[in-house]
Amino acid sequence: MGEQLVKGTGIIPVREYIKEKFGDETLKKILNRMPKEYQEYFENLFDVQWYPLEILSTLYTLITEEIGKGDPKVCWEVGRYTAEYGLNKIYKFFLRLGSIKLFVNKGHAMYSTYYKGSELKILKYEENYIEIQIIGIKTSDSHLYSIGGWMEKAGELVGAKNVKVEIDIKDVIYKIHYD
Repeated sequence: MGEQLVKGTGIIPVREYIKEKFGDETLKKILNRMPKEYQEYFENLFDVQWYPLEILSTLYTLITEEIGKGDPKVCWEVGRYTAEYGLNKIYKFFLRLGSIKLFVNKGHAMYSTYYKGSELKILKYEENYIEIQIIGIKTSDSHLYSIGGWMEKAGELVGAKNVKVEIDIKDVIYKIHYD
């Protein structure tokens, strides 16, 4: 599927979450633990620039270790924050779709604005239930949890109620229930 890349719009909100919720010192501590070649990227992140996905995967792993004390589920809240950040600031036009059905129909297009080298596929779409698989993504479990949090918050932002997301980490399948 090609090189695994993430756009700056996928990394910047994660950095902002750490700063806002845990402060500059925690961010500095996390960034200092990253490989030197990744640290350089954080000096000049741009929304529209593509970066190696491994940078984001490593960042989420370090969040799990530093903030979550080893529990990757801590990244769920990071994902919720990044959805709000991205959909309210950068990709507002997706929220204008006004319904979860239209939003899901644009899922592949939205996914490709964040990621290259993997693909989002809708496996099932029924009333009050969606099943999505991400094919070919090579990333940490921590990052996969953040994507679940992102999906949950995105569903809420387009008007769905009682959104619940379950993850099959092994097959990278997200089962989304909502009212």
